[in-house]
Amino acid sequence: FSYVESGKAVMNLFEMRNWHLTARGSQSIITERLTSYVLGCVTFCIGIITGASVLIIERIITLRNPDPEFESYVFGPLPHWRIFAFLTGFLIGSVVSSIMMHVVKGAVNTLIVCWADNPKQLKEEHPELARKLRDAWEQAFPNSTPLDPPMLYGDG
Repeated sequence: FSYVESGKAVMNLFEMRNWHLTARGSQSIITERLTSYVLGCVTFCIGIITGASVLIIERIITLRNPDPEFESYVFGPLPHWRIFAFLTGFLIGSVVSSIMMHVVKGAVNTLIVCWADNPKQLKEEHPELARKLRDAWEQAFPNSTPLDPPMLYGDG
């Protein structure tokens, strides 16, 4: 399948299962807000931790290399160097973790598509996990179609 054909097939699968709408009304269920919020919070926390780490590392370097002329060995005469140091660390940490979190979000989306396409395989390989996933899904989305209709590719 080409990328476009696969995308159309996934959207048809979601429509068949009545998964094409969320609380917002226009986005696919695989971009459910919870995943984005959790990964966004993780990215923000990593940014904060990275910013604080830059400040701690700067202090350690400055204490080991005292310079009577400047308060900071690393940033020298830069005014408000603490703000600059924290924001630099925050930005670097946020960008790097955002890239990694997008990979995680892609994996979550892939798992949902694979589960929607062939839930029987998950049930055969991991029955307890399949039961928990189905129970949680039905509790979160009581109006969605059960995972029993014919599968998208083959007989599932």
